Amino acid sequence: MHYGLQTHFQGAVDVATLRDVHDLRFEIARIDAQGAASIDDMLSWVTETVSAGLIPYVTVDTYEKIEALPTSCWAEWKNEPDIALGRPAAIPPDVYAAELIQAALVANTNPVGMIGGPVMSNLNKRGCDYLEAVIDGCGGSLPDNVFGVTHRYGDGTFEKPHKLSWWPWSPF
Repeated sequence: MHYGLQTHFQGAVDVATLRDVHDLRFEIARIDAQGAASIDDMLSWVTETVSAGLIPYVTVDTYEKIEALPTSCWAEWKNEPDIALGRPAAIPPDVYAAELIQAALVANTNPVGMIGGPVMSNLNKRGCDYLEAVIDGCGGSLPDNVFGVTHRYGDGTFEKPHKLSWWPWSPF
């Protein structure tokens, strides 16, 4: 198991803070490079992360961003497509499966090599049903260079969904 921390929400984090994250024994810094984040911004955040001794784990939403990632990165295709997080609705599993197959092809011919997906919000019934539907949409198995990802939140269990009402700062 690797220990990671979300450090970049479409914005820079200074190297001193990233070194503090490293000193807390985290190995991975997750960088959200979706949406308006430019490729230049994304690569700058990757450079900061590497200079702090952390593995950049980059969430991307365009094939061009996959192509731009260096070998020092891990990548994942679109954040939590199973919920309407920053989108009007969840991405339909068949649509996500088609995108993931293309993302895997792009990753396989570029330095990053592998890509995470589907990136599930939790291993609850909804998340597992979505995962199964994506696997079906990929022809019964994920592409060879794709690894599954689950983001865990809240109380440390997998039963409770992402959108927990007890988070005082939560917009949900």
